[in-house]
Amino acid sequence: MKYHSIIGFGKITFLEKFKDKINVLNIIMDKYASKQVFQYDEDIVESLTILDLEISDLTGKSG
Repeated sequence: MKYHSIIGFGKITFLEKFKDKINVLNIIMDKYASKQVFQYDEDIVESLTILDLEISDLTGKSG
């Protein structure tokens, strides 16, 4: 039987600034639909909850 597992620890920060949320959305959209310019509805962006995970420790196993 083969397996893989990862355990991580870190600090989560809620992104609250509109500019930070747009930056994250642009990074995601560029990955999946590059070379396009996207317009985001301000109310929808404000309603999003985006978390920033700063990993401090990460370990993995496989067998």
